[in-house]
Amino acid sequence: MTGPERITCALRIAITLASFLLAGAVARAQAQPVRPLPEPELHGFASRFLHDKGEAGCKPPNCSILVADFTNASGETSQLGIELADQIAEDFASLLGATEIINRTLLHTYLERARIPADLLNNDDAMRWLGKELGATTILTGTAESQDGKLRLTARWLSADSKWSGPKEDLAATYHGDLAADLAPLDPFSSHNPVPDSVAPAGVVVAGKNGVTNPTCVYCPAPSYSPAARSAKFQGTLVLTVVVTAGGRASSVVPLRGAPFGLNEAAISAIQWWQFNPAMKDGHTVAVTLPIEITLHLY
Repeated sequence: MTGPERITCALRIAITLASFLLAGAVARAQAQPVRPLPEPELHGFASRFLHDKGEAGCKPPNCSILVADFTNASGETSQLGIELADQIAEDFASLLGATEIINRTLLHTYLERARIPADLLNNDDAMRWLGKELGATTILTGTAESQDGKLRLTARWLSADSKWSGPKEDLAATYHGDLAADLAPLDPFSSHNPVPDSVAPAGVVVAGKNGVTNPTCVYCPAPSYSPAARSAKFQGTLVLTVVVTAGGRASSVVPLRGAPFGLNEAAISAIQWWQFNPAMKDGHTVAVTLPIEITLHLY
C-alpha cells in the first residue's frame, strides 16, 4: 500500500447468509413485468443514438455495445430501468446485428456474482471499467425518472477505451403504468440495505455464537489498492464472508457486498494469505465463518 491510501479491515460476526446470497435472483424472479413500454418512442430513441456510435469507439469490426441498466439520479436501478435497457438493447441488435450487442444477461450475472451495488457504478470511470470487464468498446448509460407525470429518459455514449463521453439525449414519453412503483429501487446489494449475515457451511460454526470465540489476526496485510481504483479516486467499503479453518488459515472467501475496479479480486487474493489464531469452542480449535469488512480511503 503506497501513497495517500488507507485500507482498514474489521472482523464482524453475523448469523445468516443464504437469504442475501439469493436476494438478487429472487428479486428478479419475483418481479412482475411492468406495463407495456412506450416502444415506438424507444425505437426512435435507439435509432438516434446509433448515428453517434462511431465517435464513441464503435467502428465495425471493432464494436461491442453494452447497454447499462437505466438508473435514478442517485444510481439505483429499478424494474422499469432494467426493462427499458433490455428493449433498447433489442432495438440495437435488430439494427446492427446481435453480435455487436453484449448480452444483458451477462451483465446481470456478473453484477450478482460480484455483488456490486448499482450506486457504486454511478460514474463514468466505473462504467468504463465494467464495460471492459464484459468486453465492450462502447457503453450506453442513462437515467429513467418521473417528471411531470411522464417517463423521462436521459442517456449518452461512453467510450470504454478513452475519456470520451457523448452529449446527453433526452426522451419524454407517456407511460401507461405506475411510474412510482415501477421506478422503485431494485438493488439487493445496495449500501442502503443492512450488511448481510452469514450461514456456516457444513462442518463450520459461526464465530462469536454459542460459546465459540472469534479468531484473531496474526498476519493480515491490507489488500492492494488497484490502479483502476486509484485512478478513479474510488473510496468505499466491501464485505466478504470468510471461513477461518481450525488451523488458522482463511478459505472460501466470497464477496457479500462488492466493489468495482477489481477490488473484490484484490481483497480475495490478500485474504487467502492471512493467518489467524483460530477460534475455540470447549477448549478445541474449530473452523468458523465470519464476515470481513474492508474500508478504502484516499487522502
